[in-house]
Amino acid sequence: QEVVARSQYLGKLKRRMFLARLAGPAPAPGADVVPADGGEPIGEVVLSAEAPGGAAEVLFEARTEAVPGSRPCVDGAPLEVLALPYEVPVS
Repeated sequence: QEVVARSQYLGKLKRRMFLARLAGPAPAPGADVVPADGGEPIGEVVLSAEAPGGAAEVLFEARTEAVPGSRPCVDGAPLEVLALPYEVPVS
């Protein structure tokens, strides 16, 4: 309820869910997502699962302005950010 109220009041959300693929084992929920060049975490792994071919699918939440162009990584492995299976309205 608070998130909905804040988004309606401010007009936009500051964080959202992203889908990514990772070459390697699935990271643990709660693992930090950081930019490739290091620095402060931009998000956190919410859920991950092994995928065919030795990869993993990862759902992570992050600041919306931080993901584009940051080449996010988890545990030193780069994440390939994928499109979500639904439209995300941009305001």
